[in-house]
Amino acid sequence: AFTRIVTGDCSDVYAQDSDNCADGCGSCFNGEGRSSTPDFDVVMCPSDNSSPGYYCDPEGGVFACMDWTFGSNKLKEQEQKFNSRTGQNVWFGVGTFGTSADAMQGLGACYRLVVRETACYDRMAGRELEREIIAQSINTGFDVSNIQFDLQIGNGGTGAFNNCAGDDWSMFPGAFEESIWGAEYGGCDYRDSSQGSPSCDDLPPLPQEPGMMNKDGDSLVDLCKWSFDMGVRGAGGTGG
Repeated sequence: AFTRIVTGDCSDVYAQDSDNCADGCGSCFNGEGRSSTPDFDVVMCPSDNSSPGYYCDPEGGVFACMDWTFGSNKLKEQEQKFNSRTGQNVWFGVGTFGTSADAMQGLGACYRLVVRETACYDRMAGRELEREIIAQSINTGFDVSNIQFDLQIGNGGTGAFNNCAGDDWSMFPGAFEESIWGAEYGGCDYRDSSQGSPSCDDLPPLPQEPGMMNKDGDSLVDLCKWSFDMGVRGAGGTGG
């Protein structure tokens, strides 16, 4: 079924900054990587960049796609198709990981994760989550080179580079304030406003350009709550 080899270049990603593509581009996929469906766009990244990862222009431009977020309707659709083919119930996702095993630091590699609820006194003591997660590494960093996989969830925190809110080019409208978005690393503290603040209910549901997210039937509020419900936010309800 997977017969179409992924091909492309970086022109779509680097249209605003062509110098980054001067020496040619590599693929985030493994050598024989294939695109499994025309429903998903393929984004290429540089193979020789000293800091490989998903390209984020601090002045706007390319962002990580919201339909890659854990619990999105598009990922749920693919989870159902996977179940029909294999009989296995898993969750799909993407995120940040790091490994010294290859030159691309694991970028493009897929991992099947057995995830447990966080128990700080013993990392193997927590209850296993309802499903295993099959996730692809689309980013890397110096702080994720152990057993940590930072799953892209609905408001898990902006991290070091905030493209979420606060500027006219940001993905979501409004100010970036801790009372709305929560911690830089971890995001909201609570699922519902009845529990406390900041909660998922405080978030703007749709981006400044809402068309595609609206069409897919997703909202940031619902994605945030789904991450709480499925237990993927880590200790104390927070996580990346």
